[in-house]
Amino acid sequence: MATKLHPLSKTKKFKSNFLSDNKFSIQPLLDKIYGLHSKLFDNSSKLAKRPIKRFKYENELTTDFFTNNGLSQKQLMNELKQVFDGAINWQNSCTAFNITSTPLFDTVAASTIATLMNPNCLWDLTSGKFVLTEKKIINLFGKKVFHSNISDGFSTFGGKGTLLYAIKTGLSNSDLKHKKEGLDGKYIVICSYASHFCIADVCDYVGIGTNALLKIPLLPNGEMDYSILEQTLEKAIKEGKKIATVICNGGTTIDFCMDNAKKIRSITDKLEKKYNLPYKIHIHGDMVFGWAWFFADEEYLKQSGTIAAKKILKIKTMLKNMKYTDSIGVDFHKMGLCPYNSSFFILKDKQKMNLLGGAVTALDDGFWGTKHPHYHSIENSKSGAGIISAYSALCTLGSCGIADYLLYLMNVKETYIALIKDKFKHIFHIINSKSLGFEIVFTVSVNGHNFTKEDYLRLCNDVWYANKSPYMISQVSRYFRNGKPEPAMLLYSMSPHTTEKHCLEVLKMLEADCYNIAKSEQHNGYKDNNNVFVPK
Repeated sequence: MATKLHPLSKTKKFKSNFLSDNKFSIQPLLDKIYGLHSKLFDNSSKLAKRPIKRFKYENELTTDFFTNNGLSQKQLMNELKQVFDGAINWQNSCTAFNITSTPLFDTVAASTIATLMNPNCLWDLTSGKFVLTEKKIINLFGKKVFHSNISDGFSTFGGKGTLLYAIKTGLSNSDLKHKKEGLDGKYIVICSYASHFCIADVCDYVGIGTNALLKIPLLPNGEMDYSILEQTLEKAIKEGKKIATVICNGGTTIDFCMDNAKKIRSITDKLEKKYNLPYKIHIHGDMVFGWAWFFADEEYLKQSGTIAAKKILKIKTMLKNMKYTDSIGVDFHKMGLCPYNSSFFILKDKQKMNLLGGAVTALDDGFWGTKHPHYHSIENSKSGAGIISAYSALCTLGSCGIADYLLYLMNVKETYIALIKDKFKHIFHIINSKSLGFEIVFTVSVNGHNFTKEDYLRLCNDVWYANKSPYMISQVSRYFRNGKPEPAMLLYSMSPHTTEKHCLEVLKMLEADCYNIAKSEQHNGYKDNNNVFVPK
């Protein structure tokens, strides 16, 4: 006789650890969330980074967390708490480190429930309306950016994923044979010097190699030099190379560099006709950061009339040329107040979806139950958290909410600038005053002594790797000014709680740390062989 079957959920170890099969109560889950949250948010939440004692990985990896009988709930909470040691508190008003927003509770709640329900968005049959919601977001961007009713695409794992799909689409577009016959080294990808460094990684991942990436110098306004772009493209075509993709910047995180997609398109059209190319060159708009400016409400900003609003409107106007691209990438975890990670790759024309994947196909009769995004994507297992958090953000914010968010970030920047000019001009010197974005790049000089690269390294080491960090800022290891690279500091404040008092506090702490470095015996250069942060 078979052993009597007892539900796993009724046993001691697993009781109150699953969603019930007959009543929808998440109170046990909320209790666990509250328990861990209460352990994390103590006095250390007042710091810009949770306390941490520096450790060596090989020493930590000698201990084993895996036991025979598992941990008790109390032991588990203590074990999980330490995982957060050293993590940056992005909501802290003295954090001005990078492009990471504090996510809205709406987006966190939505993604949490998606994680609990655990839909696999490889197929709509297994995930309800998640694929429909994904398509709604793509449709929205298609209409607004491309003025297209035939856009398509999918959510993916990050900005790097959007670039991967863009270059892969461009490869297939320029030479469909490579999908079966492989690569022969006759492809190039073009971007500007202001484009994201991970494009080189993607060229490696797709198999064309990093040498295939050609970078175009910048014009004084941050756009790529279009005459050099044309020369580079023409030279490559004459050499028998195929143009996989041209990357068009849609707002970079430093200096908000934007390329004119209309000008790029006119150049590619001209060369396609001149050399009778059998394909149209694929242009990808990297809008992972800049999309929010495009979606900010125009009339609302005009009514504001502030300097910040005018800068946002200028960006919005320039981004309208993105309609001349063939695809775009969008990150909601950058400017959409969503948790990591929530990104979308969007094609102007859904027919180009057939350039991705295709080894296996399935019937799609247009009805629910027959959508299989995994046949085109690199992912066969995909959470719905990124989809629903992005949808939640768009529904919650609207175009006016996005405008409010951008206006706030610009006002924080203006507050920092005013304080530097009024109280700290003796030590801090802003060098990116022409940027339309909300970042601040500045150099440091103490009593006539200009900080060297080593001084900046030491400053970052002292701030970043301290056990307790009351504030967090970043660094630009190579900021180009008058054609020459120089190191500088970077303020990127995104906390929703920042006031003038907090800005002043950050600048005072930074000033004190700079004076300490200038006074030290090593002020002529940081020579410690154990320095931690050494950028490539």
